[in-house]
Amino acid sequence: MKLEPRTCPLCGSSRITSVLIDEDIRMAALTGLSFASRKVPEGMHYQMVVCESCDIAYANPAPDIQWLHDQYVKADFDAVAESRDAAQNHGRLIWSMLSKLPDIERVLDIGAGDGALLDVLRGMGFSQVEGVEPSEGPLRAASDENQAAIHQGFFSEIDLAVGKYSLVTCFQTVEHVEDVKALTRSVFRLLKPGGLFLIVCHNFRALTARLLKQRSPIFDIEHLQIFSSASLRYLLDDAGYEDITIAPFSNRYPLDYWFKLAPMPTKLKDLGQRLLCVTKLSQLYVSLRAGNLYGCGIARS
Repeated sequence: MKLEPRTCPLCGSSRITSVLIDEDIRMAALTGLSFASRKVPEGMHYQMVVCESCDIAYANPAPDIQWLHDQYVKADFDAVAESRDAAQNHGRLIWSMLSKLPDIERVLDIGAGDGALLDVLRGMGFSQVEGVEPSEGPLRAASDENQAAIHQGFFSEIDLAVGKYSLVTCFQTVEHVEDVKALTRSVFRLLKPGGLFLIVCHNFRALTARLLKQRSPIFDIEHLQIFSSASLRYLLDDAGYEDITIAPFSNRYPLDYWFKLAPMPTKLKDLGQRLLCVTKLSQLYVSLRAGNLYGCGIARS
C-alpha cells in the first residue's frame, strides 16, 4: 500500500483546520474482513484532517485507489444477520420518504451488499429494484433474485439508465468512495425529475465520536472521508439538489451487535457477549443514536 497526499475530495481545498486523528495502520493485521461491512472494529485508520472550507474530515495521505479496489473486491462477508437488520433500519427511513417520490417505479441502491435492502424495497412496492456492489463475498451470499438485480462492480453512471430512477440510496457507502463529488453528480443525472437521493453516513462531529476520539469505530481503514452536517449539506447543494434535509439517524440492532462495535478490550468484549447469551439478552433489540446522519435532496431538473 502506497500513501499519497490528497486535497479535500469535496471542495478541492488544501487548507485544514486540524489533524483529527493520526495514522494507525498495521499491515500485518489486515484480514479478509478488514474491508467487509459490519465487521468487528480493528482500530486501524489513516491520518484524518478537517477541511477549513467545507468541514469534511478526509484521509490525507490516502492509499492508492487500485490497491483499495482490490481489497474491496476480495473482501469476505460474514454479516448476513446484521445486513438484514440494517435493511430494516434503512427501510423505515425510506418509508418515511415515500410521499416525496414522484412514483415507486425504479430504485437503485449503491453499495447493495447481499441485497437485503432490495428485498425490503420490493416489499414496499417498487416495481424495478437494482443494486451496485463491487465485493464478491456478499454477492455470493445473495439470493438468485438479488444476484440478478445487482450490477457487480464499482459504481459507474455509464452502466445505468440516465433519468429513470425515482430513488437512489447510498447507505454507509459515501465514506468509501474516492470521488464522492462525482458520484453525487452522477446520481443527479440518473434521477428522473423529482427523484430523491438518500444518504446515510457517519458524523465525525457527533457526541459519540467526540467522546471516543480515535477509539470510535467510525475511524476505520475503509473510510476515505467522514462527513458532518455541514459537509453533507455542501455535498448535496453543490451537485444541485433542492429541498435538502440533514438530520440524525437512529439504528436498531441487537445488544450483541452493539457489543461487537464497542471500543473495549477483546477479552472484556467476549465476556460481555457471553453474559448476554447466558442471560438471553443478546437478541434484545435496542435503538441508539450512535452518530449517524441521513441526508436527502431532490433532483428538480
